Formats: sequence, C-alpha cells, structure tokens
Amino acid sequence: YTVALMLIGLAIGGVSYACDLGYLSNSIDQWQSIDPHLLLFAFLPGLIFESAFSLEWHTLRKCISQVTLLATVGVVIGQVLIGAFVVLVFPYGWSWQFGLMVGATLCVTDPVAVVALLKELGASKRLSTVIEGESLFNDGTGIVLFTLFVEIAKGTSYTAGEIVLFFLQVPLGGVAVGIAFALGTLFWLSRVYNDSMVDISLTLTSCYLTFFVAEEVCGCSGILAVVALGAYMGAVGKPYFQVRKETEESLHHFWEMCAYCTNTAIFILAGVIIGRRLCEESAYFQWQDAGWLLLLYVYVNVARAITVALLYPVLKRLGYGLDPPNAAVVVWGGLRGAVSLALALVVSLETEFDHKDRAIVLLHVGGIVILTLCVNGSTTAWILHLVGLDSGSTNMHKVLSDVRQELTDMTMTSYLELFYDDLLGGASYDVVQGYVGAMGKAPGDKSTETVHKRETVLARMKSTFKRLVSNTSIEESLPQNVLSRKESKAKIHTKEEVVMDVRNRFLQTVMQEYTTLLESGHIDIGTNLRLKDSVNVAMDRTSEPLCDWDELSRHFSEPKLWVGLKLVPLPLVVKNFINMHTTTRLLAANLQASVAFVTAHRIAGKHVGEAFETKAGRQVMEESDQMCERALTYVYDLKMSFPELASNVKTMEVIRHLLIKQLEFLHAAAHTGVLESGEVSNLVTDVEQQLKKFLSDPPIPKGHDNKNLIESIPL
Repeated sequence: YTVALMLIGLAIGGVSYACDLGYLSNSIDQWQSIDPHLLLFAFLPGLIFESAFSLEWHTLRKCISQVTLLATVGVVIGQVLIGAFVVLVFPYGWSWQFGLMVGATLCVTDPVAVVALLKELGASKRLSTVIEGESLFNDGTGIVLFTLFVEIAKGTSYTAGEIVLFFLQVPLGGVAVGIAFALGTLFWLSRVYNDSMVDISLTLTSCYLTFFVAEEVCGCSGILAVVALGAYMGAVGKPYFQVRKETEESLHHFWEMCAYCTNTAIFILAGVIIGRRLCEESAYFQWQDAGWLLLLYVYVNVARAITVALLYPVLKRLGYGLDPPNAAVVVWGGLRGAVSLALALVVSLETEFDHKDRAIVLLHVGGIVILTLCVNGSTTAWILHLVGLDSGSTNMHKVLSDVRQELTDMTMTSYLELFYDDLLGGASYDVVQGYVGAMGKAPGDKSTETVHKRETVLARMKSTFKRLVSNTSIEESLPQNVLSRKESKAKIHTKEEVVMDVRNRFLQTVMQEYTTLLESGHIDIGTNLRLKDSVNVAMDRTSEPLCDWDELSRHFSEPKLWVGLKLVPLPLVVKNFINMHTTTRLLAANLQASVAFVTAHRIAGKHVGEAFETKAGRQVMEESDQMCERALTYVYDLKMSFPELASNVKTMEVIRHLLIKQLEFLHAAAHTGVLESGEVSNLVTDVEQQLKKFLSDPPIPKGHDNKNLIESIPL
C-alpha cells in the first residue's frame, strides 16, 4: 500500500513538471517549498504514539534490552557501515561528515508491512515486538545522530564534552519529558469516566504537546518523548481503559485511523515532492546513478546483516533470546520508510550543501525506501516460510482445526434453525452453500425439513421473545402495583394523549426491532432504511391510527425510471434484462420488507401488550393487527404469484445471517483468548471475502419462464 502511494506521488510529481495541471500544479508548487520539519511535526507524533501505545507492555518489558541494544549500538554500527560505504565506494567525493549524515538517514527502520505480515501469519509475538520496538526507538536515536552530523557536515565543530552532553540531554531528556506528560495525562484521565471524546482529546493533545515541548522548549528528542509517552500510557493506562471496554475500543480505533491517515499523507506527499524535485534536478543525474542505487540497496541489507551478526551473541542471551531463524527475519525486515524520506527532504533544503549532492541524496534515499518496501516487504512471507516460522506449532494447528470444526457445526446448526419459516418457505441449500463456507453435508430429505420447520420457527420466535423481554425498560420491570400507581397518575391526561403515547412507544419498539433484524442479517441495509423511514413518518402522525404499513406499501410500485423506459423502443433482450434486474429485485425487496414488518410488529405487540394492559394499549394492538393482516395478504399473494421469489428472499436471509454468525463466532474466539488475533485473521478474511462476494453478486431472483408457464397449462 505505501509503495503504491509513493509511486503514485512520484508519477503526479513527474507529470506536474512535464505539463500544466492547473490548480493541482499550483498546489504542488506550494508543497515544494514546505519545510520538511513540518512533516515531522505534523505527521510523526501520531504515527509514533499509535505504535508505542499498541505495544503489549509485558512482552516489551521482557524484550526491552534487545530493543535498546538494536536501537542504540545497532544504529551506530549501521550508520558507520553505510557512511563508510558511500564515502569509500561512491564516486561523489563525499566527506566523512557528509557520509555519516547519509548513514544516519538510512539506518532508521520502518517495518510496518513486516509487522502486519507477522501478525497475519501468526508468527511469534516476541519477534513482532522486537522488530516494532526497535523501529520505534531507532526513530529517535537515528534522528538524534542525524541532527548532530548535519551540523558537523555544515562545519560546526563540537568538543568531546559537548558531544557527550548532547547524547545525554537529547535522548534521556526526551524520555523524561515523555514520562512526565504521561503522568499528567493519566492524572486527568482518572478524573473522567466513560467519555471517549474527552479521552481521545486528551491523548491527542498530550501526544503533540509532548513532541513540541521536547523539541522546541527542552531541546531534546521529540520522537523519544512520544515513544515514552505512548509506552508508559500503554503499560500503566491500559488497565484503566480496559475497565471501560467501549472507551478503549473507541480510543484504539481513533489512533489506528490517525496512524493510517498520517502514514498515507507522508508517503504520497513525499512521493510528489521527491518526484517533482528529481525532475527539476535531472541534469545532475546519470545512468550510472541507477547502478550505484542498486549496489547501495544490496549493501544496506549486508550492513543490516553484519549489525545483527555482531550483536547476535548478546541478543541471544537477552530477553526471550534470539535464534538464527528469528535473526534472519530481523535482518530482512529492516525496511526504510517515512522517517528516512523526511530526513532526505531536510537534506535537500540545506543550502550549505552542494546542489548536486542534495539531489543525489534524495535520489538514493527515495530509491532505497522503494526497493526495501517492494523487495523486502513482498518477500518476507517467503523468508518466513524458508526459515520455518510460518508453520506455527502443532498445538496451534490442532486448535485451528478444532475451531474450524466448531465453526462448521455452528453454521449447520444455525442453518437448520433458520432455513424454513411459514411466511417465506424454505431456503435453497445449494445456493447457500455457494456463498457460505464451512457448511457441512446437506440436510436430509424433505421429510426432515417438514419435521424441523415448525419447531425451529417456534424456537426462534420463543428465543426472540425471551431476549426482548429480558431487555425491557426500567418502567416495564417495575412491580405491577407500581405500574398501577403510575397509570393512575397518568389519568390526568386525555384519552387521546395516552393513545398517542402508547403508539409512540410501540413504534420505537418496532424501530429497535428493525435494527436487531439488520444486525442479525435477516434484512439488508436498503430494506432497513425503508422500514425505518415508514416508522418515522408514522411517529410524526401519532394522533392518527398506525400508518407505517401505508407509508411502506406506498413505495412498492415500479420505479418511475423503469416505467418510462417501457415506452422507449428498446430491443426485447434489453427490456428483459432491465426487467430482471429491476422488477424482480424490487419485488424481492418488497417481500423482504413485508416479512420484516410482520415480524417486528408481532414482537413489538407482545412487548408493548404486556407493558400496557390498558384500553389504549389494546387499541394500538388492534391497529397493529389490522396492518399485519394487510401485510400478510400482500406476502401470500406475492408468494402465490412468484413462489421462486419467496425462496430467493429466504435464501438471501439465511446467507446473510450465517455469514454474520460466523464472524461473531470467530471474533468471540479471538476475544476469549483461545486464539490470538493473528491466528484467527485468515479465517475472518475468508468469511469477509464470502460476504463481499454475496453483497457484490447476490443470487438473482428468477421470474416465471414463459415457455414453462404455457406448457404447465393443460390446454
């Protein structure tokens, strides 16, 4: 994804240089002059905080010694190796100061794609933590080294004492600032209860304020300050958030979205800016530079391997240890990304450096980012397979096999409970099996369906009533004598006001039941909107008898566009095609809405009838019964005219319900701890793909075949 964004950005930048794109070219011209430090200040804090906050503290605490070693000593070794290569091998005549600055730019890793792949394949969480933790910490140390050597390359001289003081103040000061802000943020969060908006606002403000104070006020590392902030809040604050599950989920969803947007913006903006500048400075490039870029890519991976090899004797004795297969993934997973791009843009605007040198640095750093993302990122799965880290343990395979079997059993049980009802009839098992995976053997003959159909319908209705009654309001759970007293007080109102109040409560219950039917897959989104629109109209007219069926059935006629097209002299084949995809689909939607209307009114009638055993309640129930009779008449007439249409609607209902049940089952398995999120992700992806297939290409309701219809008439 990031590779595609950067390539698109490069293409836009190149095209804008070659031709005038109007407003887009003007916008790109303004982005060209943007200070790269603004990219760091605007985008990096959110990206860094999300990663640090999402780390599992127990695993990070155990791996912190390995992470620290790789992010400090490892970064210095990588910087020296790359810096020496570009000074001694490249033909550009760079000084050692300039070469070490380039080395600091290229020693920062960004393994977002690798970490995502490790989680998807169910690889060790310890390995993912080491790679992601190293990336977070070496962002800070790499920028510290880059800041120092930029000044040295520009001619600033430092004494040994000043350098030591610099390395003490910048990294350690950043960590101290981050922890201080984390303590303050948690103090304020402890004064807030169950308010996700305040929690998000506090964490967002703290993230950017920490970065700004550390960089501009205290003169230390803003990146390390945000890392310390996120890690400390993740360690100490997560138990606080977990008490309120909805708040925790909202917070994590917000920061995931924030990281996604910032990562997207960084790569596409960097691509546009780099693409435009490379075109403007193409006079400085030669074909040989492409060969030097490929050689540098190979050496960057070699330098990474040398770094891990030198530190391996210590790494295997720290934390959870590090064996050769995991070390190979650490080497190959050292991708370069957003931070390297931002630092290269900083170099390109340093006027103290030679114009050609700045252009060459931008070319090589941008090329290394693209190559590592394309080559290393896309082949990590093959490396994992090669070293045997994608197979998982024998126990994991057994657990996954058991989960698949339980998923199949649950799916078949749900199918047998739902495949038949009195209104629509039975679903087509063959069609359901084509859309729903994890289906077992087909049920028995039709006699089996006959035996089960009424029991399953009654059981489902009974469970629905039980669920509905268990979710009654506080008023409905009061003792009968309390309700009687409340009703006696209500007598001061007129009879019309009491009836209007009961109608309003009844319609609210119907509205809630439509939401329940949508969430369980019994109706689709379009039908849900039509049903709720009819309820909203009826709620505006509670002074009149219930009229939501009148409003719903008013839209059952053919679309005006199709009525107009019938008058257009189109070929018969075209008209038949349009008829199949409009009229039959409209009738199917009408049938689905009618059945849902009857179901919701029946449940709401039982619910409200038990709560309001009064004359007003009985009047509203009579109004509901009358509309249900009209709706049932429409359903039976449509079913008699188009029996295959009713089967199609029932089949689609079963497919939606089963796929939603499968997703709920898999998410529950992950939340209970039986499976890790990475282990269950493939199963979830399969079900989601089946759901996408169903939504994009649902089974088409088939109308009457004229030939078969004529042949069925004994004339």
